[in-house]
Amino acid sequence: MDFTIKRADIAIRIHSLYDEVYEMCRGQLTDAPPVMTVTVKPEDIVYEDEKSRHEAAVEGHDPVDYPAPYLETLAVYRKIAVQMLALSDEGLSEQLKARKAEMIAGVQKKDAALQEKIAAL
Repeated sequence: MDFTIKRADIAIRIHSLYDEVYEMCRGQLTDAPPVMTVTVKPEDIVYEDEKSRHEAAVEGHDPVDYPAPYLETLAVYRKIAVQMLALSDEGLSEQLKARKAEMIAGVQKKDAALQEKIAAL
């Protein structure tokens, strides 16, 4: 599935394999142009499963067989977190500011057009 959500005022395009991520993010959907993109691949799900099993072994309990759609949600959140942390980079931060300025200008333009229509009523 392909969809865009807004988290922390940042539009994020998500390419997921299962519907569960979409269902979890349904309340955050947006039409805003994405600032970042997260794509989940089968190997990301395998990584989350291996990480879970390793943590269970370290903690001394039996591993849990989590379903792939759940593991995908973990992969999505991990990838979003990594990209959000990358925003602390000066160059990436400047790109984000520029994108936000574009988005604000677009909203202001749409608002002005709407206000004109309202005034004409």
